[in-house]
Amino acid sequence: MRNSAYCLNHDPSRAAQNRRNAAKAGRAGGRGRPKGEIAEIKVKLSKIAEDVLDPTTYVTRGDAAVAIQAYAAVMNCIRTELKQREQEELVERLESLESALAARKQGLGYGA
Repeated sequence: MRNSAYCLNHDPSRAAQNRRNAAKAGRAGGRGRPKGEIAEIKVKLSKIAEDVLDPTTYVTRGDAAVAIQAYAAVMNCIRTELKQREQEELVERLESLESALAARKQGLGYGA
């Protein structure tokens, strides 16, 4: 801020807004993580476990095992998607750095 002795992060007049922003940051999924999907699967797996242990339900251990294997496959797909995104981001960053380095070398007259 130009007419203040504080930067935006430390200005006392913005303390409430900074607190709100910090609270949101903790809930945001970083780097494209599908947090909602993972949380949903966790809830479903917990429900399956409760149903198997509850003698009044008609869920068999075999049915539960198959459902858990299916959720494990979904989690594996999510993990693979995240790795793929990370790889794509790294390739983009590397290409950007290589082009910047090439431009810098060309501008400084290296290799001539």
